[in-house]
Amino acid sequence: MAIDPFFPFMLRVILGSLFFFQAYDKVFRIGLSESYLVFQEDSERRNIPIWFLKFSVALSSFIELIAGFMLIIGFFQSYAMTLLGINLIMLTIGFGYLQGLWDMRHVFPRIILLSVLYLIPLENQVWSLDHLMGQFI
Repeated sequence: MAIDPFFPFMLRVILGSLFFFQAYDKVFRIGLSESYLVFQEDSERRNIPIWFLKFSVALSSFIELIAGFMLIIGFFQSYAMTLLGINLIMLTIGFGYLQGLWDMRHVFPRIILLSVLYLIPLENQVWSLDHLMGQFI
């Protein structure tokens, strides 16, 4: 069964945009030093060192920023999806540990979109930089 090339392109750009623009806000608009303050109280209650919290927020933000952009343009898609999947695992474990019952409304759509993208073979994702570069290499 042939897949319309627009479908994986649409999913990839939407998912990449969700990650990229969230990270863009954390890194450039709000700032990482302000972003970690959201979790500071819960972290202190759980005796999580502040350096670990800051490192986790920074690492997650840069993964989302870089891998989100890579998804938008379709560059090294499999690596970007893997990094974002690992990031979602880290977030799920971290939030679950910090807050127990936490709101998954921002995470769940990303898990669904990423899962669907994983099910579409990369050779069917022809509207991408990966595909374009593959034609010249």
